Amino acid sequence: MEPTDQSPPPAVALDPQTCAEGMVRRLSHPEHPKAPVAWRTLGSEALLYPDKLRLALAPGLLLVEISLATDQTGEVALVLPFAVGRSRDQASLQAVTESVPRGDSRLAARWGETAQELVWDAILVTGREAVAKATPDSSLDLGGLFTDGKSLLLIPAKPIPLSELRKQIAG
Repeated sequence: MEPTDQSPPPAVALDPQTCAEGMVRRLSHPEHPKAPVAWRTLGSEALLYPDKLRLALAPGLLLVEISLATDQTGEVALVLPFAVGRSRDQASLQAVTESVPRGDSRLAARWGETAQELVWDAILVTGREAVAKATPDSSLDLGGLFTDGKSLLLIPAKPIPLSELRKQIAG
């Protein structure tokens, strides 16, 4: 029997610039990456300017600023803070955020939840892509993330097999 290495895989560090670039790609239209993206729902419309996205890190905190525009507000910024943990022990695929992003209250009330969902999805997809690129010969996926304030640190993990998920659900 061969010994198995039980040590967790090393974290993949993603600097803020690379993370922001990945998020911009995810939020942009693939054929027109510099063009605003229209969000429409229930008779309302907002334009997102993905190329104006800014990202800042602090220990345990990821701040994302996006630019949105509506007929009522013109172009304004919303700031979305995501608390993601400061250490590997606190790493997760979930984040805590404020109920309404910071910025213009009308825009935040109407489009804040949509912005939070799409931006968090862009963070996770960017993380998954970085893990896949860093571990090309493995089946590892993004298992969690945290920030030390300098980098977004991605924890690679083996995906949970469907059979195991079914067992967990069945109890």
